[in-house]
Amino acid sequence: MKRVLLSTLIFGFITIFLYAEENKSIQMKQSKRQIELQKQIKLEKEYAKTGEFKKGKDYNLSYAEVNASTLDNVPTLVPDYEFDMDSVYD
Repeated sequence: MKRVLLSTLIFGFITIFLYAEENKSIQMKQSKRQIELQKQIKLEKEYAKTGEFKKGKDYNLSYAEVNASTLDNVPTLVPDYEFDMDSVYD
């Protein structure tokens, strides 16, 4: 009985620890995005004061770039060009 209780407690602590670590990494990613967003908002306010508009090259959107290596896992969807909707309207 003690073994079952002890193993259950250990498993519970490990689960809670892993969940907390995952949550921490997600929050760190979100905070980095928030910091970058606040920088961009600050720059926009400065430009609003001067009356100049930013050009595309002035924006730093590197935080939103997609990692190209992760795109290899996305399956290619082949369209079905022979789809017939006539039976729907009968």
